[in-house]
Amino acid sequence: RLGTASVWSICLLLPIVLIIALEPHRKAFSLMVVAVLGGMLTGLPSTEPLMRKPMRTVDVSSLTFVSGSQVGFPIMGERVVIDPKQLTRLNQIKQVLQIVLNPGETYLDLTNRSANYFYLGYPPPIQAGAFYNLPHRNQQLRAIKNLESALPPIALLAADNILHDGGLLPLRAHLLYRYVVAHYVPVKIEGLIYGVHPDRLERLRPLLTTLPKSQVGKVPTVQLALLDQAFLLQDLQKLPRSWGQSIDSLKSELKPVQQISDGAVPVMHSVEKVGKTYRITGRDPHIDFDVSGLNLNGQDAGILTFDFSSNRRSTPPNLEVYWSSKSGGNLSEETVIRFSVVQGKIIVPLDAAPRWLLAEGIKTIRFDVADPAPCSTFSLSHIELFQRTEMPKGLKNGVAEWHYDSAGFWTEPQGLRKSFHS
Repeated sequence: RLGTASVWSICLLLPIVLIIALEPHRKAFSLMVVAVLGGMLTGLPSTEPLMRKPMRTVDVSSLTFVSGSQVGFPIMGERVVIDPKQLTRLNQIKQVLQIVLNPGETYLDLTNRSANYFYLGYPPPIQAGAFYNLPHRNQQLRAIKNLESALPPIALLAADNILHDGGLLPLRAHLLYRYVVAHYVPVKIEGLIYGVHPDRLERLRPLLTTLPKSQVGKVPTVQLALLDQAFLLQDLQKLPRSWGQSIDSLKSELKPVQQISDGAVPVMHSVEKVGKTYRITGRDPHIDFDVSGLNLNGQDAGILTFDFSSNRRSTPPNLEVYWSSKSGGNLSEETVIRFSVVQGKIIVPLDAAPRWLLAEGIKTIRFDVADPAPCSTFSLSHIELFQRTEMPKGLKNGVAEWHYDSAGFWTEPQGLRKSFHS
């Protein structure tokens, strides 16, 4: 990692170079330079600076040691300290994996807890144990290639995940996210969310009240709720405006799908059109665009972009984007993404929301201004939907077309079984 490598270089390599290069009486100066630079990189201005407080110590007499072999994980060792919650979680995962997996198979862990593979005794199916370390498109495509060659029958989606600055899977590794949504049926067992291949669902019948099923051609509401729990971040905060400021470098990654605002006459609530701007006239101001005639599916248009401005640039407003679809019902708190906006281009990854990604027949897209609004007038223009240019091979836009049999049980798309070892 670049941060760790930088600290290592400055604190270890730079002193050697300076001591050799400088005259003997300048060595003290060189060490001062190293101390200052090293302190800056390791968080000198933080709440507990190294130079002001001693290293914290742990009173081992208060710790409870356990035997790894006695708690079911001999690989940990015979005298270890482990958080009881973590031990409970590992035992829960172990029980499920023993039911689902055949000898020689492994699972996919999406919790960013790469040590799980070590504790549970399964090899990682991709090159990184944590999706946090797969931000680049090529890394994700290599991971997907590995999964296609031997698809793990089960994935751990949510189990007290560790989330770093990269955020949830849809924002950190969007290609891997689409692949996982396409290939696994989400289920919840003892508070943990797994993605299970349809061929292995029957094995979990003792642990599930009912097996996942639905109407033909429609993703079950219960399954959507589980995907939301695992992957949804409803408040994107400043991310859309940050992406908008990088539009020049992102243009090559996007292909246009549909323009919404050009020529469209929106339905307005507590808003009136004044020239090229909108004036807020009451509470709950919002603008609805009817897009039912565009034949849009969420998987085909994952990125929303628009230009925004307001008369109060010093106070960034918060916006909400709602949507409705034929497959997902009406506008609701389940179909909304929130974020803050500033003057300029805004880019919203709607496909980070599972309900948008799996929605068929988008009917309405609605823009809400936070109430009470920090501005009296604003403008929305050049509203467009885009698709990411790079999608996993072998999938339609990165989402497999799951279907259901006459009994309502999940079945897999044609040609997928060859990559799965059942």
